[in-house]
Amino acid sequence: MVLDVVFPPICVACRKYLRADEKESPLCADCEAKIQINNGFYCPVCKRRLATPLKTCHLEIKFILAAATDYENPVTRELIQTLKYKNIRNSIKPIAKIITSYLDKLDFVRSCSKDVLIVPVPLHKKRERLRGFNQSQLIAEIIKEYLITKDPQTSVKQENYNLIRKKPTKTQAEIKNFDDRAENVINCFETKNKEIFAGKNIILVDDVFTSGATMNEAARILKNAGSKKIIGFVVAKA
Repeated sequence: MVLDVVFPPICVACRKYLRADEKESPLCADCEAKIQINNGFYCPVCKRRLATPLKTCHLEIKFILAAATDYENPVTRELIQTLKYKNIRNSIKPIAKIITSYLDKLDFVRSCSKDVLIVPVPLHKKRERLRGFNQSQLIAEIIKEYLITKDPQTSVKQENYNLIRKKPTKTQAEIKNFDDRAENVINCFETKNKEIFAGKNIILVDDVFTSGATMNEAARILKNAGSKKIIGFVVAKA
């Protein structure tokens, strides 16, 4: 309480002081209201909403895209960036609301198999050590808790360390060219134990989908390990 007087909490998006009833979240109610929640699955190539759920319009693509909101929204972008780069862990609270609202709209439990393996896109161990956490793991935990709560009969497991990033790469946000992004992540992932993924339906989790290079490469490795359907889940798509 004393700290609130000396250092009043502010909204991470608009930088206005938070009201007393808003202090459980790093986001004010006005900014939260500006976030639009999506209500469908998307093609990872053209990013159009899919007319038929779980069937992409590009047959050669190894996954379909589930994106809760859009990265162009400055509030969404600020939430994700404050979590990743400024270590404001409390940003995960409004992100969790975005995710669960989206999953409710999708009726996500019905869209999933009864046997699901949730796989966060891994950071290289050096980057995870510097950051102190992998934001994709935090997002994966929200999805896992949602599925278990909605349908206790669903078999959901989260596999954090069997898909690994075997070599450090540049941050994709630093690279503007699509081809350079794809080159940056080529062969950067590997599976420690392929049998874990064989025959499994996967929810592959990341924070943001821009060019799709990272998720494409991770999905390719999982398919090579024998995975069946893959849903690429992100908080936001660009």
